[in-house]
Amino acid sequence: MAWINLTGKLINTDNVASGVNVEVGKKQVAVDLKVVVEYQRNIPELYKKIKEIVVSEISNMTNLEVNLLVASTT
Repeated sequence: MAWINLTGKLINTDNVASGVNVEVGKKQVAVDLKVVVEYQRNIPELYKKIKEIVVSEISNMTNLEVNLLVASTT
């Protein structure tokens, strides 16, 4: 699963669930991600890549609509 590998690159911790909140309903999955971004990174491009991977992988696994919120933290 590609998005699991991406998680390791986004957070610097042994707990890969840190900063990740997921709620599963009957019709959709809500995912909240807190991301720490290095200085001078292209945040819109990073968000686009995260969204593509997370939405694709969760949709394929669950056949549910995915609602994704990515928030940067300082």
